[in-house]
Amino acid sequence: MIITYAKEIFLSDTKAHKSMHVLKDSAILHENGYILAIDNFSTLRKIYPQAYIDDRADSILCAGLINAHAHLELSHMRGKTAKGQGFPAWLTSLLCKEREEYHGQIIQDTCHQAYQTGTRHIADIASFQAGRTSTQAIEENISLTIFEEYISSFPFDVKKLSEKIQIEKDRIEKILTEKIQLQKQHNSECQANAFQSKQCQNNAFLSSQLLANTSQSNECQNKQPLNTHLQNENIYNIKLLDEEICANTFYSLAGHALNTTSAENLLALKTYTNQNNLPFSIHLAEHEDELAMLFSEESDYAQKISQALFQAKYKAPKMRPVPYAKKLQLLDDKTLAVHCVELDDADIAILKESACTVCLCPRSNMYITGKKAPVHKLIAAEIPLCLGTDSLASNDDYNLWNELAFLKREVFTSLSLEQGIQMLTSNPAKILNLPLRGKLAKGFYADFVSIPKNIAELFS
Repeated sequence: MIITYAKEIFLSDTKAHKSMHVLKDSAILHENGYILAIDNFSTLRKIYPQAYIDDRADSILCAGLINAHAHLELSHMRGKTAKGQGFPAWLTSLLCKEREEYHGQIIQDTCHQAYQTGTRHIADIASFQAGRTSTQAIEENISLTIFEEYISSFPFDVKKLSEKIQIEKDRIEKILTEKIQLQKQHNSECQANAFQSKQCQNNAFLSSQLLANTSQSNECQNKQPLNTHLQNENIYNIKLLDEEICANTFYSLAGHALNTTSAENLLALKTYTNQNNLPFSIHLAEHEDELAMLFSEESDYAQKISQALFQAKYKAPKMRPVPYAKKLQLLDDKTLAVHCVELDDADIAILKESACTVCLCPRSNMYITGKKAPVHKLIAAEIPLCLGTDSLASNDDYNLWNELAFLKREVFTSLSLEQGIQMLTSNPAKILNLPLRGKLAKGFYADFVSIPKNIAELFS
């Protein structure tokens, strides 16, 4: 057992989206990657005198971060797209042959950066081949919600699509099984060394909900005497993954946008996800050209999109994005509406009524169009919000702390740290249906991270 002591610990309130409860000078008791208790340090130390002490007295802890919207497959497009010239120009620069190339090492480097800066789960949009980024994510101890994204009006067979997803699930399960065997061997060696007064030190989070990066060796070091504080270290008793927890990478479906995916296809996708109790993701009200295309077929952008993606002549619905999404029955408590920049007050009222969750991507919006979502109005309406980095084709990194800092400095200066932590933890965990992530509580994963000092100072 390990007792991790910290200056402050952010706990999610039991009432979703309402508030964050902060404990001061408290500690987390955890073992095998799970939280056993959270209490003041002296109480836990008295009850569990044999536990090792992980002293983080200068740290503020929160649950592992969740990136609610990303495109890992575009990681190699960083710095190669039009910046600040509007969505049509950005899209034109993106739609090149290089876009569909697969760069596994770059994706793994991106996942490595994400993990090192606190991200533990990513909602990844897959436009080309669902699941092909999962190998790199697993190697970096990051689990995924993979959204198979569908674009165009060409009809598709939902049954065949679900069969394709099952093939990917089987492939991931095979990878997991192989890693479990390697981890089992490693655990046995560590346990043998521990019996001989040695312990295993791991620099990465190795627990029952994520796989170890088996390509990196873990050295066994001499065991510290009991009651010794182990400063700035993560000491974990490694536990072999349970079969039911192996499925930490989830699959679902997504529609690209109202102006790029036909109404019939969007309804089919949403029906499938609802029937299977899955989250549904869609880019919604992202830019003014999307808005214009929903009212008219005449713009150059509308004509290019309709020629490329629609079988029949495109007919504009003559409605704003949010009311149109409501009409198509796409908005409910399982919908993750991404971007939501072009909103008016009536749109916000609909989003509130539908109980959907909004994912903000402020740096991506600034990169492409230079516009900002009405965050202050969304918060005032008590609409649950998440944060996503989007892709490196419209962002500099996958560091969610940088995303939060930008939101605070450039979009909504009145944002509190509690609100920001909710956007990165409990809110995305709820919409993505991650039952053991998103907050620090008994029975949840002990994948807590430290809030960087510059972030704490920014919000102080």
